[in-house]
Amino acid sequence: MKKNEVAIFCHYLIGKEPNIQTRELYLRAETILEEEVSQNQSKLIDAILRSPWKLPYYDAALALINPHHLLRIKLHRMFAILETQPDFAALFLGKSFGIWHFIKIILVGIRAVFRTFIGLIILPRSMA
Repeated sequence: MKKNEVAIFCHYLIGKEPNIQTRELYLRAETILEEEVSQNQSKLIDAILRSPWKLPYYDAALALINPHHLLRIKLHRMFAILETQPDFAALFLGKSFGIWHFIKIILVGIRAVFRTFIGLIILPRSMA
């Protein structure tokens, strides 16, 4: 289950498959930093493992209503691991900025609002 979780989170955050080192670091971090998991949190993680396409919506909704939810903790953990990996470091470095980048930022913001709205609708169903 955890290996599938690693792949889903990595793909969500950077759009790529994790390398072996990333998998090992995430699994080790999960073992060392194990949190208490409520039944609702467990249900939500299971729902994501069954339907990964829902992850962006759950993440957006939880960022608004419960930013310290286990899902967001796990995503931040994966993000921290990814940005330290040499294979993925270039994805986190700054790039040149032009008008198209500004337009893209606006569109990403609109998408975030949409995802939050959809997430607020589907989140209660997954936690029931």
